[in-house]
Amino acid sequence: MLAAVRKAATPQVEHRAPHPADVPETLASITAAGAQLGWQPRIFFPDGPDS
Repeated sequence: MLAAVRKAATPQVEHRAPHPADVPETLASITAAGAQLGWQPRIFFPDGPDS
């Protein structure tokens, strides 16, 4: 994901060490949305509209 953002960003994105308040890991998942709502993503991230 970072590589895709770097490619698309103007000016260039610089990766830095995380801020102490940053969440180191999330368990975000679209599984619940799919199961409960029948939702599915329509665009695969690397194939997005500006790829």
